[in-house]
Amino acid sequence: MRARTLAIQEFAKVFGQVDLIVCPTSGPSNQVTVTNLTGHPAVILPNGVRGSDAPITPPQPTVAGPATPGNQGGGPNTPVSLTFLGGLYKDAETCAFAHAYQQATGFHKLHPPLT
Repeated sequence: MRARTLAIQEFAKVFGQVDLIVCPTSGPSNQVTVTNLTGHPAVILPNGVRGSDAPITPPQPTVAGPATPGNQGGGPNTPVSLTFLGGLYKDAETCAFAHAYQQATGFHKLHPPLT
């Protein structure tokens, strides 16, 4: 709990300078770990669909069994998303911003074609 308190304090310094952080949902940003440890709100929204020329992620071997489809690269017509991170106890403001973004872009209405 002491380490968690330090993480919350450091993250609070960041939100002392900004109201919101927008970052990719997957990849090196690792925002889910930060928000899970600190309690900061995170809202994940669709941000489009990969094009038909997107590379296909090769199957990834797992410890428990044979290769399974990976989840990092996606592939053609797979959805992509953004994450909105808000300050501690700023859930309503974070959700309001994310909702405004969603309504302005319409990405939530996109669907990959059925095969």
